[in-house]
Amino acid sequence: MDLPGGTGAMERRGETDAPQGTQSVIRAVRILKAVSRAKEEVSLVELCSELGLSKPTVHRILSALISEELVVQDAASRSFRIGPEAIALGAHSVYRPDLRSLARPFLESLAAEAGETATLEVPIRDEMLILDEVEGRHIIGARTEVGARWPTHATSTGKAVLAGLPPNELESRLENPRARLTPNTITDTNDLRKALKGIRKKGYATAVGELQPDFSAVGAAVRDSTGAVVASLSIGGPSERLPRKRLRELGILVREAADELSRSLSSR
Repeated sequence: MDLPGGTGAMERRGETDAPQGTQSVIRAVRILKAVSRAKEEVSLVELCSELGLSKPTVHRILSALISEELVVQDAASRSFRIGPEAIALGAHSVYRPDLRSLARPFLESLAAEAGETATLEVPIRDEMLILDEVEGRHIIGARTEVGARWPTHATSTGKAVLAGLPPNELESRLENPRARLTPNTITDTNDLRKALKGIRKKGYATAVGELQPDFSAVGAAVRDSTGAVVASLSIGGPSERLPRKRLRELGILVREAADELSRSLSSR
């Protein structure tokens, strides 16, 4: 964090040049930038010190940012980190128009054929962010949300991405801790390596009760023109409707869609 007199001082001076009536907007943007610059989390005191603003001012603006999920406050530490909506905005900016617009017809086709929710997800550090989705035809189905993030190791989309990483990058990722979300979540490094090996052979990944106890999904990686994995397509829903045999059928379907989307990206 910058000390008073550094970046914060320059930002305070910049407010005097702002158009009339926009001071609160500019302060909100600067608070959001400060939170995003933090390596992990940042406290209220640190934000006030960096930006040269009073606690009531920063707290009021943070409350507004939290209400829009641009910032998240940790319940235990009371510190702040960037929220899912801010990450989603960044992802939309990076990947539009190519990936999201090209993937939409594939999502619609997958959802129609499978009857389950289809998603387009992109990797953000050790998480997968839902960039787009199309719901299935069932009344009871997967309830996902664009902008939501899930741990990479506990999702079919995330494991598909991990399986497609270069060896050095994969080993670096495997050093990170992994939370056990359900009894089926793979947290052991050797077990995860074994699972990824199988994913490479099949061309798709499955997650059965690994993210949530009664949720199953199948995902396949999407590559850009360089061959790098940039996203995953998935189909997911209640485990009772997606037994192993059905997941294998849908795995082939998702893999073919992901391969076709990869070819579309490479040709642009």
